[in-house]
Amino acid sequence: LNFFIHLRCNFDKAKAETHQSECPPKIIEEVTISNPQNVQQSVCSQLEDPTLKKIFEELHDPLIPVQGHALIVLSRLLESRDSCIWGHEKLIFEVLTKYLSHTDSYIYLNAIRCLSAMGCILTDKVLNLLLNQFTKCMQTTNKPANPIGITVTSTAGDYDIEYKLKLAESIMRVLSNLGEMAPKYRTEVFNSFVMGSKSSEELIRAACLSNIAELVRLLKYSVQPIIYEILLLIEFHLSQDVSNVVRKASAYLARSLFLPETSTTELPPWIPSDVIRDLHRLLSTRRIIEKDTSVQEQIESALAQIDLCTRNTVFLKPDSPSNLVKQIHILNP
Repeated sequence: LNFFIHLRCNFDKAKAETHQSECPPKIIEEVTISNPQNVQQSVCSQLEDPTLKKIFEELHDPLIPVQGHALIVLSRLLESRDSCIWGHEKLIFEVLTKYLSHTDSYIYLNAIRCLSAMGCILTDKVLNLLLNQFTKCMQTTNKPANPIGITVTSTAGDYDIEYKLKLAESIMRVLSNLGEMAPKYRTEVFNSFVMGSKSSEELIRAACLSNIAELVRLLKYSVQPIIYEILLLIEFHLSQDVSNVVRKASAYLARSLFLPETSTTELPPWIPSDVIRDLHRLLSTRRIIEKDTSVQEQIESALAQIDLCTRNTVFLKPDSPSNLVKQIHILNP
């Protein structure tokens, strides 16, 4: 009896193994794919305004010119702060972030324009996205130094010059619209442009120096924590850069430190005296050494601006007929 029971168990076990080998388990499971049209309909169903609904329908069009036209119309609505945008800012931001990495310039340039127009609405998200994208473009790897001792850098990624310039322009546009809130993002913006000033393209380096000059104008007193880094940038590019365009931009950056905001031309109180001294010595030396006429003109313009501000600060202004006129007010006639 025990023998038959043991034989029955072995038979059931062998039968189960045979059935398992004949019907192997499914390694790849079937997954239902959501229809893009359903996703598009769900997004469009959230929109009530017909203009905005038409824009989102055109954004899902397979033709690139139609998508670009939709982004242009959207940027105009954002710049004019149309009422149809209210309440849909986050949805628009999520859509624009996808088009920022598009390969066609007609798409990503208009997406950057839309994001810069949204700077006053979602400042933290938009500015951080633009800065991260600009930093990603400017990731550099150092190459061996060339015979004259200048380190040449190569950018990682397949980004063109127009894309980087447009990103930098959008960052400055968002920052200029902030007004007195611009110093909040001083460190992040300055570090990004310093990284851009190390690019291998001369136009990118010159544009970053010009943007730093605009940043100085916006910051005013808040530029003090980075004033010595700006001096080092001017000294490095004015003395060692091989491009005339970059040297001219660095001389313009030196001049922009002393450009007045009002009619009074005096030395800015936020620039330390040792920075003024070292900058004047550097410009005086480079004026003698520099061979390019356009760079020489910019250096002489910077020296003239420093001289004008110094004279107006040290010496008293001469009397004029308007200064000699006195007004007497009688309180109790």
